[in-house]
Amino acid sequence: MNVAMDAMNEDYLYPKLHAIWSRSFHGERLEQLRKSGGPDALRQALKGMGFEFTDSADLERQLTEIMYRQLGHIVPSLSTELLNFYYHQLLRSYLNNVKMVLREWAIGDEREQVDALLTRVPGYPQIERDAHGQFRLVTTALPLAWQQAIAEIAAEARNSRDTFVAESRLDCFFWKQYLTCARRTEESVPEIVAVVGDEADLRNVMALLRNLRLYRLPAAQIRGVLVAGGRRLGAPTLDLLSSQATEEALLAKIPSPYAELLRDAFA
Repeated sequence: MNVAMDAMNEDYLYPKLHAIWSRSFHGERLEQLRKSGGPDALRQALKGMGFEFTDSADLERQLTEIMYRQLGHIVPSLSTELLNFYYHQLLRSYLNNVKMVLREWAIGDEREQVDALLTRVPGYPQIERDAHGQFRLVTTALPLAWQQAIAEIAAEARNSRDTFVAESRLDCFFWKQYLTCARRTEESVPEIVAVVGDEADLRNVMALLRNLRLYRLPAAQIRGVLVAGGRRLGAPTLDLLSSQATEEALLAKIPSPYAELLRDAFA
């Protein structure tokens, strides 16, 4: 029965993937986009290729929503492991929305208008403002453990106005589950584990750079908000990187291939 169902799923999935690939950006189309310039030029280039965008809304947000609409065509055919990974992608986008709300709360009277940046995430309620113009965090779509974690972290951020630590705590809570569900896809799509592992490493590097540039938390404290389980940056390496006191020293200690990427970025 399972073999027959898998065959039916493949018969349905491959034509769908082929159709998506035919509309995707690769080769010459991708190169054209890469050379388009800044966000406004990219938006115009995509419009010329048949995509519809709202000029007043954030481009990244709109691209994310397009991605989820495309993925929605193949979700019914995903295995349990891949479906769980997809759900964590949705959760990741929702948590990015939560982070933006925390940043506005931290700014206080000098509010940053983030409405246009909030992504509409399938299966999650849109975060909206109440009658007083304040954002309300609706977390009822999440498991209880997540509801409790977000409520605790949000309350702490609102009192301390320290969004860096709050966002890092959200990241650590999320990435532990995200890396676990990525490893469960290794048999069917081994590339996912490598990509997510690299993402975890780069997230840690960006957190370390952000700390040195803006916050200057002591080594022990910044080490506590780094994500464990990355692909190349194990615990001893993270210990070493956390102890660096300047950006130059940090960049000198970061191993390949991230060192080369950052060297180009900071050139």
